[in-house]
Amino acid sequence: RLALRRRNVSASPGAQPATAARLFDAMLASGAASAGLSSWGLERGARADFLVLDAQDPSLLGVPPSHALDALVFSSPGDAIRDVAVGGAFVIRNRRHVDQDAIAQRFAQAMQALWAGAD
Repeated sequence: RLALRRRNVSASPGAQPATAARLFDAMLASGAASAGLSSWGLERGARADFLVLDAQDPSLLGVPPSHALDALVFSSPGDAIRDVAVGGAFVIRNRRHVDQDAIAQRFAQAMQALWAGAD
């Protein structure tokens, strides 16, 4: 940007207008290629890793679907992510990890064990 003395140098006129979506698509394609996959995306029988956004989150209100990824990447604090699935199984539901209680308990035990040896 400084060398070209221009803003929005990642945006390409005539290409996909949403910068985050264009960068995300390039990242997915590169990741698939480096993993030796011929295709990527949601396909029948394929591993399903995805997230669900809360369209009522203040950071997404009024944002057209074509710019949701831009809003999420460039202006959202992350609260708009409601659910996350990895390998087709939800690991986050309603903004809470499915094993949240067990994780918190193990963390508390680990911290107590660490501090017990501090004296």
